[in-house]
Amino acid sequence: MTTDAKNHQGQALAEELSASGMTGTALAAALGIAPEVVADLLSGRRSLDEDLANGLARVTGKPATWWLRQQGRADAEGR
Repeated sequence: MTTDAKNHQGQALAEELSASGMTGTALAAALGIAPEVVADLLSGRRSLDEDLANGLARVTGKPATWWLRQQGRADAEGR
């Protein structure tokens, strides 16, 4: 995968889910959010906010700041 693709928060999240074997539905349950929110994150239709970044940090082990940087890069590139 190219560096540009990893800059998209949804791509980064898809990689994390794939590596862990976790489904989007399971992630949604772990975060206490609707599965549609995870689907929107994966597709890039929804941006990460601090609350979601903190939840992803708890579930994935990657710091919230890492997730927010991914979002910042996507925003800067107009994704």
